[in-house]
Amino acid sequence: TYALNTKSRRSSNRSSNTRFRTIIHTGWWGCGAYGNNRQMMILAQMLAAYWTQIDELIFHTQTNEHDRDIKAARDIVEKLLPEKNIDRVIDDIVRFNLQWEKSNDT
Repeated sequence: TYALNTKSRRSSNRSSNTRFRTIIHTGWWGCGAYGNNRQMMILAQMLAAYWTQIDELIFHTQTNEHDRDIKAARDIVEKLLPEKNIDRVIDDIVRFNLQWEKSNDT
């Protein structure tokens, strides 16, 4: 998107205020067959989206079954965002002691 935003600024066919938004559609990466921790997977995606100034992160789920995991991850992110030192952020995440879940054998 950065390259597109730069290109749109140079184009005479577009208004000077045209800006492409970066929207990422994502989901529970690795939380089925690999048993990844749901809170950790969404937490990592939310932090990455924030730090890279993504305009919108849309998290797709099949059901509302894991709303508590999403809320818990969001609460953790709110606590971590003020910290600017990545080593401290990683240390804080480790202290949450998030456990691997069981594979669903898919």
